[in-house]
Amino acid sequence: MKGLSLSLCALSVVASSAAMAWNNTEYSHTNGLVERIQVYGESLENNVVGDYASREVFVYLPPSYYENDEKNYPVVYVLHGLGGTAQGFFANGENDPNLDKVMDDLIASGDINEMILVVPDTYNYTLGSWYQNSAVTGNWQEYLLDDLIPTIDERFRTIDDAQGRGILGHSMGGYGAISTVLAEPEEFSAVAAMSPSFLVNDFSPSLCGYFYSLQMDTLQNWNGNPSELSYDTYVTFSLMQLSSPDLNNPPSYVKKELGLQDLNACAALDLPSQISAQQPSVKDFGHIAVRTEIGNQEMLTPATYQVSELLKGLGMQTSFNEFEGGHLDKLSVTIYDNIKFMSANLAASELDD
Repeated sequence: MKGLSLSLCALSVVASSAAMAWNNTEYSHTNGLVERIQVYGESLENNVVGDYASREVFVYLPPSYYENDEKNYPVVYVLHGLGGTAQGFFANGENDPNLDKVMDDLIASGDINEMILVVPDTYNYTLGSWYQNSAVTGNWQEYLLDDLIPTIDERFRTIDDAQGRGILGHSMGGYGAISTVLAEPEEFSAVAAMSPSFLVNDFSPSLCGYFYSLQMDTLQNWNGNPSELSYDTYVTFSLMQLSSPDLNNPPSYVKKELGLQDLNACAALDLPSQISAQQPSVKDFGHIAVRTEIGNQEMLTPATYQVSELLKGLGMQTSFNEFEGGHLDKLSVTIYDNIKFMSANLAASELDD
């Protein structure tokens, strides 16, 4: 995990210093445009840690967007990882996704249909929310589904139904993409999970207890200074706030002592548990196309394949992929195939009736 921490820090530094597409003074009809907007979230209002309920959101608009105001476009929601930012997805370093260039290249070559991309910034008190609802940091899954999507559909010309809506994520974002589709499958028709974090593993309460035991002393003695926590502590900390919150125990807001109920709640956060809890007789998953991918240096190939097979068991159309590389070093390469997958499984842009 230490290598992942350093890589994410490097990604953040590059993202903050890179020259971005939205700084262009002229709009080229051969290139898309990235707009930076704020989307307020009622779902985040009552968080107890003081995080802003209004979030910065980056919106990529395809080249023809301002040429025909009667044309609607499919939209893909893109979720970043723990410790990352929305801006990092548009950084242009060697291993960065560089989303606006990727979209411009793929559209110009005819490899994809024109699409809108929406990248919310979800960096928060614990470096990331795992895109779950939290009594501590706010209801982040509700923010995506109830605040962000309706706002984007209102402000931009989207195809505002499942046929025109997909979700893609990396690391924590890959986990969040699958988890969000499990919660509201009727909202999406395509999901792509890029290296979807160690939560592809099937956790047990005892394993959760072991992980927590390594960090409990640090959290119990923590004075609230972010620099005192390691990345590994933040990973566990962010999950503990979901499974064992205590609003009366600042600054960590995590219970001082964990019981079996807390450990069971932790184990239920992993993807195999979330998938197994679904009822296909109640929710329809058959219309959803899924692409999962994992690097062969991440040691998560069997677990990611298991998740793909479990999703297939729900009726989803799954595609499992393995690439040569690690967790962060091939983002600039694998992003192309994931965007192509989205385009192939979403409705093409269309004119209003």
